[in-house]
Order: sequence, then structure tokens, then C-alpha cells
Amino acid sequence: MLASVTPDPRGYDTHVKLGMVRCSWPMHYGLPCPTCGATTAACHVVHGNLVQALIVQPFGAALGIAGILFGLLAIWCLLRSRSFFDVCRQLPGARLVVGGTALLLLSWLYKYLTFTKP
Repeated sequence: MLASVTPDPRGYDTHVKLGMVRCSWPMHYGLPCPTCGATTAACHVVHGNLVQALIVQPFGAALGIAGILFGLLAIWCLLRSRSFFDVCRQLPGARLVVGGTALLLLSWLYKYLTFTKP
């Protein structure tokens, strides 16, 4: 789906092009929400613009990359007749959650500092 849309040049609201409602945080508070720009960053990843994805929203870029990697892992598991669930259980879940949460919070701070009000 992300390949079918162009990332919004403002760095957020790409999800609106996918039929979702606009985020109310920028409209009501003039502030970005914690995941502001994540869809735009993931869209940049899908289009191959990794640097722009990181500039827009580092957490969204990480989610986009993780989505592609998980998709490739699922295909690999299918071709090798391995259980995708068993392979994923071997990942360091607690570290991924802590690291992901830290990246989310730091990305939100970054987005707040670089946010252009609508």
C-alpha cells in the first residue's frame, strides 16, 4: 500500500492518502503525536529513500525497515518449511521492546524539535 502513495513533503499526514483520518494532535495542539511522521517515513523506506526516512521520523524508518525484514523472513521461512513463529521466538523480545520504546521517545522529541506547525 505504501508503494502506491507519494510521501507527504511536510513529513506527516501520508496516512491520509491511504484513507485514514487526519491526526488531531497537530490540528488541536499544534504538536506532533508520538508517531507523527511514521507512515511518511515508512513510505520513504518503501520508495528506497532511507536517508529521507530517517530525517522525517527515525522510529517510522525503523518500523518500515523491520516490516520489510519480517516480510523477507516470512518468505524465507516459507521456502525452508520453517515455522515463522519459532524463528521470531528466538529474537531478543525484551531488548527489542526497550530499544523500540527508547527510539519512539527519542524520535518524538526529535519530531517535536523539527515540527512545522500546520
